[in-house]
Parts: sequence; C-alpha cells; structure tokens
Amino acid sequence: MTTRVLVCDKVFPAAVLLTSELRRLDIPVALASSVSANAESAEGFAEVRWDRLSSLSARTAVREAQNALGSIDQAVFFFDGPLLQAQYPAGKEDPQSVIDSWVSGYMSMVRHCLTAFDGSGRLVFVHSPFPDSTRGLHPVREGASPSPFPGMTSVALSLAESAFIRLAEETAAFLAIKEGRAARSLLVSVSEDNSPEALAALASRIAEPYEGKRNPVRWIKPLNRPLFQLKS
Repeated sequence: MTTRVLVCDKVFPAAVLLTSELRRLDIPVALASSVSANAESAEGFAEVRWDRLSSLSARTAVREAQNALGSIDQAVFFFDGPLLQAQYPAGKEDPQSVIDSWVSGYMSMVRHCLTAFDGSGRLVFVHSPFPDSTRGLHPVREGASPSPFPGMTSVALSLAESAFIRLAEETAAFLAIKEGRAARSLLVSVSEDNSPEALAALASRIAEPYEGKRNPVRWIKPLNRPLFQLKS
C-alpha cells in the first residue's frame, strides 16, 4: 500500500527538502504552508494553506491534503530551533505569537491528523535543537543583558521547544500502548545543519511499511546511525 504524507511546514527548508526526497521516491506528499500555497508546485507535490493560529485552519489543511492525495496516513512535524531563533530577532518581541503558533498550532494539527488517520497512521516528529550555547536565547551583544527578561520572545522560543518535545513524547507514549490497528509514531533528532543525508535517510524510513510496528519512545539520531539500520 502506498503511503501518503503531509509535511508541516514550508517555512522550514528541511521540510521542503524532505518533501522533495519523498517525491523522488514516488511518495504522494502534500506540504503545509503558512507562507503561501499553490495547488501543485513545479516539483509535483501539493501545497495546502495552514494558518498556525487557527484550529479551524489546521482541520481545513488536513482535509485539503486528503482531497489532494486521496488520503493521508503519515504526517511529519518539524521544529527547527536555529531557524526559529533567526526569525525572531532581538528587539522584535512577540512572545504570544510564538506560543500560539508553535505550541497551540502544533497541538491542533496533531489532533486533526490523528482524527484523519481513523485509527491507523504514523506521526513523525523531527526536532532540530537550539545550540547548547544559546538554548533559544538571542546572541548577547556588547552592552546587552546576558539574560532575557521573563516573557520575552527568547523565553517563549525555549518554551515552544520544550512543548514540542513533550508533545512528541506524550503522543508517542500514548500510541505505544495501543493494540491492534493503531496509529504509530517516530521521533527523530537531527543536527542544526539538517544535512541532506539525514533527510534522505528519513525519507527512506517514511517510505517503509510501518503498520503494526511499535517504535520505542525515544529520539533517534540519523547522523549517528542511519535510519534504515534502526529496527522498529
């Protein structure tokens, strides 16, 4: 059975690269986009519009992906710490938007994808962490305070990263105890450079049969050990 995949979302270059790798493997795929959306890109994959601030938009995006692909049975969620850090430069503080987009937005999308799976599917969480030297903090410039003021965007970014990790792990733990025909999960940690080799390995893993296989509730690192050598 051919798998059909929804990737979230276009704002992350790694997500676009993964989408291209999946198409190279002849996997039908839709790319959610909070930036812009085309009915079909030149690369041969569908794009669906997703406003992370709206739960209704998440449901609509899932339905549009189903319409474009016929169905969806896998969804991939990215959290790229270094990229998000660059998107919210110091001095342009908007902590509430960070929480609404990267915490509430992902919770809504995960819920609607599980509903769309109708009992069988897989959720893939891909985490690229903040560098250990910053952990989501803006680089400290000369004369600036070395610590963020509570409530600033840098704190919200760190909270969003923690929320993504917990969302992935709690979802994986919930799905791991389900018997029979049930959704599954895969947790992947990649380095901040999001190497093409790691994403190509992830695409191959997504293309493999997964139904009935239970993955342990732990993060795997494709750069340390190729994904196709990992056993479910």
